[in-house]
Amino acid sequence: MTIAWDPNTEPDVAGYVVAYGVAPGQYDASVDVGPTTMWTLGNAVDGRTYYFTVYAYNGAGLTSDPSEEVSGTAGPVVSQPYMNIDLPSNNAASLPDFVVAGWAADVSATGDSGVNAVHVWAYPNPGSGNAPVFLGAAQINVPRPDVGAAFGENFTNSGFALHVAGLSPGWYDVVVFAHSRVAGTFNNAKTIRIRVQARTSRPMMAVDGPVAHSTVSGAFTIGGWAIDYQNDASTSGVDAVHVWAYPASGAAPIFVGVAAVGVSRPDVGTAFGPAYSAAGYNLVANLPRGSYNLVVFAHSSVSASFNNAVQVPITVH
Repeated sequence: MTIAWDPNTEPDVAGYVVAYGVAPGQYDASVDVGPTTMWTLGNAVDGRTYYFTVYAYNGAGLTSDPSEEVSGTAGPVVSQPYMNIDLPSNNAASLPDFVVAGWAADVSATGDSGVNAVHVWAYPNPGSGNAPVFLGAAQINVPRPDVGAAFGENFTNSGFALHVAGLSPGWYDVVVFAHSRVAGTFNNAKTIRIRVQARTSRPMMAVDGPVAHSTVSGAFTIGGWAIDYQNDASTSGVDAVHVWAYPASGAAPIFVGVAAVGVSRPDVGTAFGPAYSAAGYNLVANLPRGSYNLVVFAHSSVSASFNNAVQVPITVH
């Protein structure tokens, strides 16, 4: 139950005291609420009538006469849930990695947004009856000053966000469920339909050394760079590089080894973007004498396959 009153006109008013009870003129409790002109009784019993009076005090501790008594009967709090999904937009085409974001509030709440959990589910091939996929519990209490400006200061942190990764290509109904602290249940949901598209693999690589048709001896280094280019990349897109040597004689190939990846290549980062600044690889090799076709295979984290290779003919003395 919330009561409010007009401020006193005296310039030396320091604050107010609310006195209340369950019988007329009998005030069993009082609360110093400071200089505010509104106060909420948070533990009112449903169906019980309460009686209130307010008086002011100044810095010297002098108090005013009490106000006229007001009364009210407590009733159940009625949940008023609101929600909006800002990202992704309805019917959007999305990559397998995307962000679900928006805001959710129960505007009957006091002190906070009224929402204490947000869960996100994806229903594949809408209408098919396929089992839904739980995408996760979103981060809540994300600052949303626009919502606070619209509904009140306690709704400023009503935003939510969830990073989704690895959803298979296809159509989905993405449903966001908000749990109301007021109602004690998930009593609000919003649905958007999206189409998840497979990433298009665009592998690129180079072998900087050894140079084609060169002669090497003893231990030598195989090095270069490899990427699978994506506009929104956060990594090089290559998570493994394997090297094989195919003897010119036609004998069985020799597995040379697994190269170290993640090697700094600022030149590649400059050419393709900061995510590719660690696109280098290298491996120290040692092969028997002979002529070989050295083949470097790059494994793409985008296509989950070895989808690129470069061949370098060399001679080992």
